[in-house]
Amino acid sequence: MLLSKKAWHLLLLLPWTSTVLFAQIDDFFVRDSIEIEQGISGTTNFEPLTRVINESFDANNRPLSTVIYRYLSANEVAPSKRQTFEYDEDGNITFFFLEEWSESEENWLPIKQENSTYENGRLAVLLRRIPVGGELQNYRQWTYQYTPTGFEAEKLLQDWNPATQLWDNVSRKTTAYNAEGRIIQQRLERFVGGEWRNRRQRVWSWDAGQLQPSQTLSQVWSAAEGVWVNDTRKNYSMTANGVWSGSVIQAWNVVTEEWDNDIREVFNIDIDNNTTSYVLEQWDNGWQSDLRSQYNYSTNENTALLQRWNTDNLAHENFLRYRSLFNTDRLPVQRTGMQAWNADAASWQNENYTRRVNYFWRASDPSTTTELADNQCIIPNPYWSGTTISCELSTQDYPLSFEVYNLYGQLLLQKPVNSQSFTAETSSLPGGLYIFKLSDNRRVYQVQKVVVAN
Repeated sequence: MLLSKKAWHLLLLLPWTSTVLFAQIDDFFVRDSIEIEQGISGTTNFEPLTRVINESFDANNRPLSTVIYRYLSANEVAPSKRQTFEYDEDGNITFFFLEEWSESEENWLPIKQENSTYENGRLAVLLRRIPVGGELQNYRQWTYQYTPTGFEAEKLLQDWNPATQLWDNVSRKTTAYNAEGRIIQQRLERFVGGEWRNRRQRVWSWDAGQLQPSQTLSQVWSAAEGVWVNDTRKNYSMTANGVWSGSVIQAWNVVTEEWDNDIREVFNIDIDNNTTSYVLEQWDNGWQSDLRSQYNYSTNENTALLQRWNTDNLAHENFLRYRSLFNTDRLPVQRTGMQAWNADAASWQNENYTRRVNYFWRASDPSTTTELADNQCIIPNPYWSGTTISCELSTQDYPLSFEVYNLYGQLLLQKPVNSQSFTAETSSLPGGLYIFKLSDNRRVYQVQKVVVAN
């Protein structure tokens, strides 16, 4: 059974996006890297795709530099993109720089740069620059305005005009609120022929005492008639305590000038406000079963099972599944998404769009020494077991201690070092990101994050 285009759009917005992708993160923990694996279609196996490594942090453990590596093979990686960040005192990102690695030039080339300005803790201007002829130039600018109570009132998009060296208006989104601060209208306009022209708008309705809107109405502007024309509307249903429990989406019929049913959604919410089930039905002279999802939550695992209606068997059948694993600190350590059900084999298998994401965290720096010397060694990165590490050390006080830690700060390997050059036996370690450290009782001579490829 094929899903409709609208059903696929709703599929992307189902509740697992909040329950599976994200978790409450304690500021004490630092995410050092992410590894993304691609599912091998027709199997339950995965192959490495990319590795995202946070290479440096500020004093508040916010990443300053992140490098994205692509896997050339199971044991070989190459740099792909690099991200650089700066922050203000409130932790807002004020500078973002994205580069890509050029193998031909053996250099990082800019993709885009974004500078953000904040006023009273709120984003005021976002300026994007892109390379033109090898030089970064203005490209787009977003300007924000807010109500006295801090709600966004206007978002203005402008494009840079290199001929006039001025910003040209493109579009603007304006938002209005009622006296209680609830959104009641949002309008999109385009700047055409020197004037603002209506494009689309949404209108929210609220019932007294409700925490969620009772209806959202979408309309498009008819330039020929000079009026707003209905497009779709969404009527919400609530639980007894005012929590959204479902909706009915209707489309405006321009022939009959009436609303036609389209899609109905129903949620079940537990006492912790988690969605436990989701049902989607489509209208065809009556509500017809389409999709349903079931969600389960535990300390170390969240799962989501998506099923679709089989019109031949008149029953729901497995379709897709999602799974997210957490460690004892409730930090996400692995997420597997969009594994498909093979009805013939009666088993789950990967598709080419299946992804598995592994998260690596640390609680503190593994080094316990207080004096850090400048790095004095050249460590190949990625590192293959037995490769020579060459150092120009400022000490002859051997032996030194060479140590390998995982990203949780756990010591995995240790060996004495008695010369300026040595090797490390890392074949017992799974391929991945580790911390190499060379030190004595007084100083640390090298601390480096290294991808081990065996």
